[in-house]
Amino acid sequence: ETGEVEIEVEDGGQQKFSSISEEPVDGLFEGVLRRHHAFEIGQPYDVRLSELTSQRTLSDGIIQSTHFVAACTPQGMALTQKIVAGAPRLITVGFGINTDRGLMARSSWKNTRLDARGTKLDVGAKAWFRNGDIWGQELSLGTEWYVLPRPSRFFLQPGISLKHESQVKFRTLVGRASLT
Repeated sequence: ETGEVEIEVEDGGQQKFSSISEEPVDGLFEGVLRRHHAFEIGQPYDVRLSELTSQRTLSDGIIQSTHFVAACTPQGMALTQKIVAGAPRLITVGFGINTDRGLMARSSWKNTRLDARGTKLDVGAKAWFRNGDIWGQELSLGTEWYVLPRPSRFFLQPGISLKHESQVKFRTLVGRASLT
């Protein structure tokens, strides 16, 4: 038997971002994660903007996982940001071989929630050795320091590094300090 199916669709028009709520993260001020938002309340809803916001937040490293749950309401699109905070500290260790420097080792310690504003601290060390003729070490310390008392995108980025390299009959020692 054959039949006919008729579907009627009513377009409700484009929704706007109407509200955004986020799950609290222990140790962070409310609203700190808003510095990654790619949208504002009242602008037309575009799912790509909420996906971009999630990518920015994850790239920053301040939390381990995040995504948005959207719900249509009479006022517009209401978003809830779901969060898995994870530990604020990350330790990485790596080993490898490079044609310039030979055997290499790298390690770092990072704290992505040093204070309630989401200030980050990163300490790193590198070492390399090649054929007994070339070797070196590098130490670095850097931070993204959110200095304003309220959640903001503004931060200072002080850093310092010290590098020592030794080659046949040639040795360098370089120190750098920066503030951006």
